[in-house]
Amino acid sequence: MLFKPFPFQDRVNAKLHRHGGRALLCAAPGLGKTPMAIRYAVETDSFPIAVACPSSVKLGWERECRKHFGIKAEVLEGTKPYELPERKVYSVNYDILHAWVPTLKAIPFKLTVGDEAHLVKSRRARRSKAFREMTRGIDKMLLLTGTPVLNRPAELWNLLNLLWPDMFPSYFSFCLRYAGAKRKFFGWDFSGASNLEELHDILKECGTVRVSRRIVERELPKKQLLMLPMPLSNPKEYAEAKQDFLTWLKKISPQKAKRAAKAETLCRISYMKRLAARLKMPSVFEWIDSFLEEDDGKLVVFAIHRKAVEALAERYGHSCVVVDGSTPSERRREMVDRFRSNPSIRVFVGNVQAAGVGLDGLQRASCVGLMAEMPWTPGEVQQAMGRLARIGQEHPVRFFFAVAKGTVEEHLCELLQKKSRVIDAVMEGKEAGDLDIYNELLKKI
Repeated sequence: MLFKPFPFQDRVNAKLHRHGGRALLCAAPGLGKTPMAIRYAVETDSFPIAVACPSSVKLGWERECRKHFGIKAEVLEGTKPYELPERKVYSVNYDILHAWVPTLKAIPFKLTVGDEAHLVKSRRARRSKAFREMTRGIDKMLLLTGTPVLNRPAELWNLLNLLWPDMFPSYFSFCLRYAGAKRKFFGWDFSGASNLEELHDILKECGTVRVSRRIVERELPKKQLLMLPMPLSNPKEYAEAKQDFLTWLKKISPQKAKRAAKAETLCRISYMKRLAARLKMPSVFEWIDSFLEEDDGKLVVFAIHRKAVEALAERYGHSCVVVDGSTPSERRREMVDRFRSNPSIRVFVGNVQAAGVGLDGLQRASCVGLMAEMPWTPGEVQQAMGRLARIGQEHPVRFFFAVAKGTVEEHLCELLQKKSRVIDAVMEGKEAGDLDIYNELLKKI
């Protein structure tokens, strides 16, 4: 096993064993819920595993299985089931799960996992019904999520009923006891909370394992760099552009295609990078949405192109502030101050060039960053991370990189890592080979 756990992950593992692999694991993004679940399966030989999760993280399961445990996982795609190869792990996103349930029911799973389990909190949603059907009759189940919102216990019932149906058999009875039930003219109101101490004790006894970031952060490195492999919304379009770039571009814009023909190689890299960023954006949105729902902190998002910044700004509207090249320098400080002081503003969207340099104060508002697009140079990456990992930051920094799977972004990410090592070696007075980003990319695409 290649996975090297932190001490708190060892403690979590012991609790998962104690509860027999039937648990609600609550931990913020970046604390390693995925490898902790896989580790438990390895130690108890609980294969095969069925994993239901958002589209934005299903490739992450494949990556974690391969990187940390040497396990080959199968990622399910589309709504037309096909014959599946024999694997230890199968991951499928909630949105297509209903189409795959009959196929998955034929596999003798020993463990089911619901990642970002808050997405199946609704009793009536199609994804919730599909997940319930997939897990029926399987003894071991791990539901992974951020800290559950106990001020609205009614939203927890479906998860608790999935895990412990004997303890929580009735939604109505549960809400009468724990959801501050009130009888109103139009019916019952279950939006409140009551007897929370009692509920907390019961959940802990049943098998709720909560990892508090503030308690375990002393065990974490000061800076975590975490890759998020992102699926494309339209893989066929990317494949078409990769196969015949000028023909694809001519469909988009004949004028641009004419100009690009004069310098096809460099234009091809640039356009492929932009295309990958555009096609992964739905997955980026999905990941940010999940973060905001399961983590109570704030998020700093860096992008490069104007359209990406505009898309993020439109998506998060009044809950975000934006700093890009058009933001006057005197207003940039105001944007940072609003981000820091206004609880309703959860997202800071910054252009890498405009917000990645000379902007102080973000570290006092957030310790979580997301690189929504990959820059060209490691210096830009370092500058962006430096907005959070600097003097005044009191917590370990988590910096996520959203990388479009199977695209030029993957190659660029690898090359940026190599070039970073070259720069570090030069700064430390060591010899290191030079690396030209463009030339290396040309060899790979």
